[in-house]
Amino acid sequence: MYMDDLKIFSNTEKGLKRQLRCVENFSNDIRMRFGLEKCKIGRLHRGEWRQMDGHQLTQHSGGGKITTLDKFETYKYLGLAQARGIDSISVKTLLTERFKERVKHILKTRLAGRNMATAINSYAVPAVAYSFGIVDWTSTELDDLNRTLRTSLTKFRAHHPRAGRERVHLPRNIGGRGFSDLRICHKTQVERLQKYFHQKSESSALHRAVTGLDRSLTPLMLQVTHYQCDPKYSIFELENQWRGKELHGRYPNLLDSADLDKPASVGWLTNGNLFPETEGFMCAIQDQVIPTRSYLKHIIKDPTVTTTNCRICGEGHESVEHLISGCRILAPKDNVAKIVHQEIAFNLNLLKEKCPHYRYSPESVLENEGFRIYWDRTIQTDRTVQHDRPDILIYDKANKVVTLVDVAIPAPNNLQKKEREKREKYIQLADDIKQTWRVDRVNIVPIVIGAMGEIPKSLKTNLTTLTVKPGAYFEMQKSVVLATCNIIRRVLNQPQLQ
Repeated sequence: MYMDDLKIFSNTEKGLKRQLRCVENFSNDIRMRFGLEKCKIGRLHRGEWRQMDGHQLTQHSGGGKITTLDKFETYKYLGLAQARGIDSISVKTLLTERFKERVKHILKTRLAGRNMATAINSYAVPAVAYSFGIVDWTSTELDDLNRTLRTSLTKFRAHHPRAGRERVHLPRNIGGRGFSDLRICHKTQVERLQKYFHQKSESSALHRAVTGLDRSLTPLMLQVTHYQCDPKYSIFELENQWRGKELHGRYPNLLDSADLDKPASVGWLTNGNLFPETEGFMCAIQDQVIPTRSYLKHIIKDPTVTTTNCRICGEGHESVEHLISGCRILAPKDNVAKIVHQEIAFNLNLLKEKCPHYRYSPESVLENEGFRIYWDRTIQTDRTVQHDRPDILIYDKANKVVTLVDVAIPAPNNLQKKEREKREKYIQLADDIKQTWRVDRVNIVPIVIGAMGEIPKSLKTNLTTLTVKPGAYFEMQKSVVLATCNIIRRVLNQPQLQ
C-alpha cells in the first residue's frame, strides 16, 4: 500500500518532526509506503515561511527522503492551488481559462438551443462555481465572466450584440435563454454555505468554533450572522431590469397580456428544438433591435438613413411589425394552414399517413363517406359574397355541420382584433352555406398565432373543436418563428428599394 499526497505543516521544527515520526510509525504498523513524488513538508512560523531540510525516512518505511515545499510552490487540495493559503489570483486565472475553454467547446457542437444552455450550465459553469465560497470573487470579476459567455455566444451567432443581456440569463419559461448568471450562482451558493455552518454550529462544537473565528478570513464571513450578498442579484430583479427597458421591455410586458397563453407563447424556447442561431435571431426580433430603417434612423440615429419607407414595398414605416405582418409583398407562407389541414384530414381518415408540413401539398378536395374537405377553394353561393374563399372548409355529412377555418398570423398586439375580424368576415358566407347546402349548423373557427410565436388562449379550444390535438400548436408555432426569421433575413439582404 502507498500513502500519497501527504502535506504536513507546523509552526515549529520540533513539532514538525514529531508529526513526521507519528506518520512514519503509523505507516510501519500497517505496512504502508510513501509515494514520495507526491509528498512535501514545510514549516511556518507566525505566518512566515521558514526553510528547512527534508526528512529522511527509515528503512522500515521504504527509505527515501521527503523534500520541502518551496516558498512560492503550491499544491492542490480539493482541486485548488494552496500553500500558506489559497493562491486566489492563480486559481481565478486557471478557472477563468477553463470556463472559456469549455464554453467554446460546447458552442462548436450542433446542439439545439435548450440542450446547449443545459450543457453550459452543467459543464462550463461548475468549473467556476466549484470555488464559490472558498475563493473571494468580486462582483466585477463575475460580471466579466457573464460578459465572456455573452461574447462567446455572439461570436458563434447565438446572441445578437444589441439584444437584452438580462434575457440571456433568465429562465426559458419566462422568455429567457436559460444560461446561468454567475452572480446569482455565487450569491446562492454562499448563502447556502452560510446557512449550513450556522445550523451545524448549534449542535457541533467544531462548526461553532469555525463560525466564531471566521471574520473576513473566508468569503463566507461566518461571524457576521446576518451577512447577505447583494440582494439585486436574483432572477426577480433581473426580470424587472429586462421589463424596465424602453425597447427590450416591450416583449415581456406583452407576454403578460390577459388574452395570451404565456407558457404556450414561450414554448419555442422551453421545447428548445431550434438551433441557437435561430433562437438568438428571434430574440433580437422580439427585442426590436433588428437594423430596420426605422430603428437605424430613430434609435441608432444613423445620419446616412434619410427615409423610413419599407425597402421592399415602399409603403409604410419599415419597422419589425410592418415587415412581419404589414408588408403586402412579404406575406408569410401558409405553413400553419397546411399543418391544420393535414391534422384534420388524418384524424378524419382522409389521409393514410402524415409527412413534414414543408413537404405536404394539400389537395383541393378530399372526401370519404363521412366528410369532405376543401382547401383554399372558392365556395359557390346563390348570392354574391365578398369573402367566399376560406383556407379550409370541412363538411360533416352525417351531422350536417360545416366548419369554416381561416388562418391569420398578425402582429403580436393585434391577436384579439384579428380573431374577431375573421369571425365577422365569414358571417355572410356561413348564412348562405346554411341555406344553400341545407345544413343544420355552420361554425367559424379562426386559427390565429402571433407573428413572433405568441399563442392566444383561444387557440387550444379552437384546435380541439377541429379534432386537432392541442399539442399541435408547437409545430405551428415553430413554423411561424422560422417564417418570421426568414422574412427578416430576406429584408436585410435587400438594401435598396424595389
